[in-house]
Amino acid sequence: MKIKKITACLLCFCFMLGLVGGISVNATSACEVSSMLAVYNTQTETVNCTVKYSGTFIPNQSYVFILNNANGTQISMRTVNGTQLGVANNSFSYSFPVDTSLVTSAAKPLRVTVRSTQSYIISPYTVDVVIIDKNPTVSFVGKDGTVLKTQTVDYGTAAAAPDAPLVAGYEFVKWDKDFSAVTSDMTVNAVYTASQYTLNVVDGTGSGVHSYGSVVDIEFIPAPGTNCEFEGWTVEGNAVIADSTAQSTTVTVYGNATVKANYTELYTVTITGGKIAESDVKEYYKAGDVIEIIADSVTGKEFTGWEVEVGGTVADASASTTALTVNSNVIIKTTYTDSQYTLNVVGGDGSGTYSYGEKVTIRFATEGGAYIFDGWTVEGNAVIADPTAQITTVTVYGDATVRGSFTQLYSVDVINGTVHPDDRQDYYQSGAVIRVVADAPEAGMRFDTWAIVEGIGEITDASAVSTTITVGGMNLVVRAEYAENLEETSSEAESSDESSEGDEIYACTVKDVTVVYNNAAQTLTYRIEYTGTFIPNQAYMFVLSNGNGGIISAPTVMGTELSVDGNTVSYSYHLSENALSGAATPITGTIRCGVPQIISSCTAELSYAIGDVTNDGETDNLDAAYILRYDAELTGLDVYQLAVGDVNGDGEVDSLDASQVLKHDAGLVKLF
Repeated sequence: MKIKKITACLLCFCFMLGLVGGISVNATSACEVSSMLAVYNTQTETVNCTVKYSGTFIPNQSYVFILNNANGTQISMRTVNGTQLGVANNSFSYSFPVDTSLVTSAAKPLRVTVRSTQSYIISPYTVDVVIIDKNPTVSFVGKDGTVLKTQTVDYGTAAAAPDAPLVAGYEFVKWDKDFSAVTSDMTVNAVYTASQYTLNVVDGTGSGVHSYGSVVDIEFIPAPGTNCEFEGWTVEGNAVIADSTAQSTTVTVYGNATVKANYTELYTVTITGGKIAESDVKEYYKAGDVIEIIADSVTGKEFTGWEVEVGGTVADASASTTALTVNSNVIIKTTYTDSQYTLNVVGGDGSGTYSYGEKVTIRFATEGGAYIFDGWTVEGNAVIADPTAQITTVTVYGDATVRGSFTQLYSVDVINGTVHPDDRQDYYQSGAVIRVVADAPEAGMRFDTWAIVEGIGEITDASAVSTTITVGGMNLVVRAEYAENLEETSSEAESSDESSEGDEIYACTVKDVTVVYNNAAQTLTYRIEYTGTFIPNQAYMFVLSNGNGGIISAPTVMGTELSVDGNTVSYSYHLSENALSGAATPITGTIRCGVPQIISSCTAELSYAIGDVTNDGETDNLDAAYILRYDAELTGLDVYQLAVGDVNGDGEVDSLDASQVLKHDAGLVKLF
């Protein structure tokens, strides 16, 4: 009965199509089916048709959905007005019930055809029916496995996905399955990727882009060439350090972050020529550290200052011990100058100021005439290369006096005689005993005696023609003197006696003798005041004797060699060094003529007065003024004045001597 009804309906539907076949319809309203899906759900006994089309859908048009089996037998048919169809995006859907018993007994496959009731408006479109027991279910699952949504969709239709939840440190990428045309149950998983974050490690390793939760090794690395004291890590951003006090540790990244190494830079101090005080010695120093530095003591050098080559500030660069403030790596050194020492060479050349370790050539030199060099001795800090050589070198290590010692040699001249050939030498030491023989007398003469004309000596037997002479401390001149043979010249003697009274016109009498020794210049000066007539060609003897009567010196000089000024006469000669040393006092000077009866002898005690050029018994500013006038060539000085005026013993009378006299007058120096 049901089949008959369906058939009648189809016939009626076809009749209606035929009746309206001749009605004019606007062709622009036609549309074409591009695809169709038909699904029969045995659970709901419903056929769902989804039609996609192109062209123009006509809402008030009637459409026919026909279900046939494989044999072409119609199982069901539905006609619906277009306004009852859900339309979206050029597609529409329609569901209609079908008895399951019809479907299960029907030959397969089932086919659904959709067409307009006016076939020229929409062409028929037939598709096989998909038979299912139920509509598929789609489950959406989050990252942690939680089901976010479960949805049952029509077969072949799309499921609607939920919003993917936010997961810290991760970014949603996609759903792992396509659910745009679901035909079976499915589970769709949310796919995430770890977020990428930038880690910046300041003064260390580990910088880069890392995934969320990454554990990154970091290590503090100071700048090349620097030394540091690590003080820990600090974090800005979203990261966690395992051990913020360790130079090497790990950091877990949870977001963009900057990890900074905190440290104090350390510096070295390098000193050349000095050291750091023991209490301040360390391997490294911080900026601002103040340490004590001490310059080395260098033999022969004098510290002059600190010289900073790199970094650092010195409190007092001229102090050998001072403070140094560190502000970077420090390179500092000491500077020195050679120490200067005074070398005094007594009895030779080479005196001066020299540096430590300097070698100086010295030469023994003396104005003492002939001598035997005995060697050098040192007082102070110096070393002589060869103490026995007259010319050698001395190495200076400090202030020193080098003294050359010698044995003075003396000449012996014999007038009217000769030295025994076995004793004949150019020079003799003091104490040498030599044999002398007088020359044969001339006719009418006889040997009388040996006399010391000049110098110091001792005659063993002055009345013997052949005798010995002991050399004293001066050049020695001895003379063999002769007398007339009285037996042959008695008449001449009588004549001489008769005329002696006439010779008195040449005689002079010494009124006063002043004998002065200038111990600086080692000069002995006689100044004689006399009356009568001084005899120029007469020989005069200047005898210097000690308190025991021993002769120290006894030079004989002709009157023409004496300096005469009015009724005064002066004579100076040089005594050897230490000639008066140890001599018995008082020391006296005697002047006599070679023929005693012509000039009387006069004796005076030796005076040690120097500087008294005015001869007033005082050494004062008047003497200094006189010396300055002489130095300016405004006045002259006699032999005596020249002798006492050479205060410093340099052989000159000048302003230097005047200066010494003024210092003496002021009580600043003692001249004698």
